[in-house]
Amino acid sequence: MPYPGIKNKRDNEDIQPDPIRREAKPAQVDTIGQTENFFTRNVKLLTFIACMLVIVAIMAGFGIYRAMHYGDLVEEPEDLMTVEQMQTLVAKGGKMTWKDLHGYGHEVVSDGFVYVCRYDVQGGDYYLMVTSDAEGSSIISVILVDLNTYEQTEIFAPESVE
Repeated sequence: MPYPGIKNKRDNEDIQPDPIRREAKPAQVDTIGQTENFFTRNVKLLTFIACMLVIVAIMAGFGIYRAMHYGDLVEEPEDLMTVEQMQTLVAKGGKMTWKDLHGYGHEVVSDGFVYVCRYDVQGGDYYLMVTSDAEGSSIISVILVDLNTYEQTEIFAPESVE
């Protein structure tokens, strides 16, 4: 097809391009006499707020579900041992077992290669550091720590165990 504006050699007339077709503009909506309120002006904002409320409600529901079903797995702090109870345990020495320590509030310091628990004593002046190979296995060592002087006393250690 020859280019526009070039004469065709046979009929000697100009070839014109097809006219550009433009689509009609949409008719403008006549809003005269119509009242606009907050809801019609802020549809997107209200939709966003509704979606956020749904998301928050779902998250709260999952939080409540988790607290109801998994909250009982968290151990409540047990009673701290008294100085007298600590002295009784210290007197056992190498014969101390995990059953002797059951029921006292403690903090698991390490549960990796060596299992270490810290048992606080009422009054906050002492704590017992108990170690073993794994949770529930035989106790390897017990150390009494005085927090006033930071003195550590070995109740029993691997060297004293036969």
